[in-house]
Amino acid sequence: MFDCAIAWGHRPEAAGNPCKGIVRYRRPPRGRLLGADDLAKLGAVLRQREADNTVCVAAVRLLLLTGCRPGEIRRLRWSEVKPDRLTLIDAKTGPRHVLLGDLARELLASIAEGASGEWVFPASRRDGPSSRHDLHYFWTTTRDATGIVADARLHDLRHSHASHAVMNGENLYVAGRLLGHRRATTTNRYVHLDDATLSQAAERVAVAIRQRLQVVSMRQRGCRPVTYKRS
Repeated sequence: MFDCAIAWGHRPEAAGNPCKGIVRYRRPPRGRLLGADDLAKLGAVLRQREADNTVCVAAVRLLLLTGCRPGEIRRLRWSEVKPDRLTLIDAKTGPRHVLLGDLARELLASIAEGASGEWVFPASRRDGPSSRHDLHYFWTTTRDATGIVADARLHDLRHSHASHAVMNGENLYVAGRLLGHRRATTTNRYVHLDDATLSQAAERVAVAIRQRLQVVSMRQRGCRPVTYKRS
């Protein structure tokens, strides 16, 4: 804030920034990963609640399938839905395109069959999009019924989308493009890896190190390392 004040001429440059040198408070990292078991439990509860609240169930599913922000999905208009993508006009970082997979396209097609009005997820008792309160209340009650992490937020569905992208072989750059991030450092804060993925990575690293140790040891003894062809 003080840097901006100096840059904009509201504070003399000679006065400097009084906050310079102050160590920032390090907030505990936010964001939870919904692992494979969590997603299975969530899917079961969503199927049970589908008849009671079709709009919110579909919104939660689309959040997971696209990695969009809750507000972007809640305020989604049919004019922004294209055959292969969402053309978001009012995204956090400005207009952007979100490419859709087959499951997301099928979900939107099923909603479109009985849709009326401009909003994909309309409010139940008034004109306009589904309210922030209604969607968050639905998520809280669904999360509690599912029995997953008690502090998992609706925004953590976006974290989970990015995390599962990386755990399924996509690199950080691709995950960032899926989320609409401009910098990889931002995406890095979104990605969480489960124990199974880390365990597999640790095993691959250990095997690679063991192979290198064997090669070095054989060279020191004057032996030629044996190479194996993959079948």
